[in-house]
Amino acid sequence: MLLKLGKDEQILRSWDYACEKEGKDQNQANLTVTNRRVITTIRNAHKYEYSEVPIESIRRIDASRDKNSGFGLVFVILGAILAIGGAVWAIISKPFQPMTLLPVAIGAVLIIAGIIQMTNQNKGSFYLCFTLSGSEAGKLDIGANSLSTRKKSSQNVSVKIDFNLVDEMLTSLGAIIYNYRAIAKSEGRTIVVGTSAKAAEGTSNGLQKADGGEEEQADG
Repeated sequence: MLLKLGKDEQILRSWDYACEKEGKDQNQANLTVTNRRVITTIRNAHKYEYSEVPIESIRRIDASRDKNSGFGLVFVILGAILAIGGAVWAIISKPFQPMTLLPVAIGAVLIIAGIIQMTNQNKGSFYLCFTLSGSEAGKLDIGANSLSTRKKSSQNVSVKIDFNLVDEMLTSLGAIIYNYRAIAKSEGRTIVVGTSAKAAEGTSNGLQKADGGEEEQADG
């Protein structure tokens, strides 16, 4: 489904930030910013979920992301060195000393931990919340969590997050809103916008749909 634009409306940025695989279906999550609206969608061949807010109603942006580090390979290499060194030590020790098996055991643990870490290396979560003011008072929030696989209607559901796009999205939104505020100010309109970061709490596994809520008092 193509996004319909209003008169003089232009797309500033658009990000397909995550994909949720549910059986044979793939749900594509997108955030689009125009010079008039912020639009969130989750779509596949059978459904289309859509939310939008006027860009001038955005009062504050809260965001966070958490991605597993890439130290798995380091753990595997260190573990292999310890295990091989311990095995050689055990072979050349005469008489045999049980202590020589300690490096082998530690090495094995490091190898296992490294493999697990490498499996989850590109997984993580992120959370993005727009606090709104005026007649649109409330919140619009989205998020995704790819750390584990869950069951839905007896089917495995997994999520893949494009963290390159997420990083670009989270670091660009404030500038886009600021630039829009500058343009609005030059046209004689007043927009109050603030930005901050907060920890992602309660982001469920999978794609988080756009949701509204009661407005919270913002600092500043």
